[in-house]
Amino acid sequence: MVRDELLPDESRLLPDESRIFGWIEEVFRHGVRRPGYAADRWAEGWLQQQFRSFGLERVRAEPVEMPYWEPRAASLLATDARGATTEFACFALPFAVPGELEADLVAFDETSPERVRGAIALYDAPLMRVPHSVYAGLATWHYDPEGSFEGTRQILPFSRAMQDVTRPCTDAGAAGFIGALSDYPGDSSRYYVPYDGTRRDIRAVWVSGSDGRRLSEMLAAGAVRARLSVEAETGTINCYNIVGELPGVDDETVIIGSHHDGPWTSAVEDGSGIALVLAQAAYWSRMPQAQRPHRLMFLLNSGHMAGGAGQASFSRPPCAPRSKTRTCGARSCCGRTSSARSRRRTARTSTSPASRW
Repeated sequence: MVRDELLPDESRLLPDESRIFGWIEEVFRHGVRRPGYAADRWAEGWLQQQFRSFGLERVRAEPVEMPYWEPRAASLLATDARGATTEFACFALPFAVPGELEADLVAFDETSPERVRGAIALYDAPLMRVPHSVYAGLATWHYDPEGSFEGTRQILPFSRAMQDVTRPCTDAGAAGFIGALSDYPGDSSRYYVPYDGTRRDIRAVWVSGSDGRRLSEMLAAGAVRARLSVEAETGTINCYNIVGELPGVDDETVIIGSHHDGPWTSAVEDGSGIALVLAQAAYWSRMPQAQRPHRLMFLLNSGHMAGGAGQASFSRPPCAPRSKTRTCGARSCCGRTSSARSRRRTARTSTSPASRW
């Protein structure tokens, strides 16, 4: 008989905390895991090894075609009305066309967007902030016994335009785009958005909020000429969804998944998701088949940072067992309550923790 609750004596089947965090640290230390990068290729092989070590069946790597984008260099120079030139730190906007551009810098104004036609648009892109109480109101159930949601907000990793952040400027005929991250945590320009895998025919970079304000001050004092340059390697590649299965008491399938790529070294997005899928796989592999309620499929998608290519590919036949899929659960972007211990662990993981997306 299948039981719904986890009995105390079954806790020994669960990987302990040190092992789960060990998986996250192992993934993290291999470096940036964007689709096709060396760290992501390593992850594809390592995950298959982990699945096989648990005794999963039909462990496999399913190919997924997707766009490849790797920035090599980006620079931004701005010359003010007095002829003084300033260099600004910047990060190339993912999947935007590489190349060089020199043009007048014009601040984008949604009331008169035509002003940026033929120019490099300076576009303010503040991140959205949503009160946690909004989510609690929308959810069918939530757990917050200490009232920690009260008066707090989540910083979403997107501006109001979401993935289509350049659209207002391109629709207005801008030749280039400088996105100012006006309230980005850490005042950084390192922002991996958009990641929808869509090529944008515009030269584009991100700058920090403070540098965005400096550029605005230069414009307030007179005309500004800007020159931006982006070098990037682009193309089409195959990455791999990593899949393993365990039989249960029937052939209906429960899919437990996440993605293995990430925008940076990404302990949270999505090293934590990888670790939680591995923890589930380890636990259920130790459970007798008669105690598994359904067939279990463990899935780590590729190409999340390239438009969700792996998820889209898996959802199409013959990959996904649609007719017999009972439910699908995602494990993603998980953390832990702040404590001295967790801060020490963070310090071990990185010499300079920073907010990046």
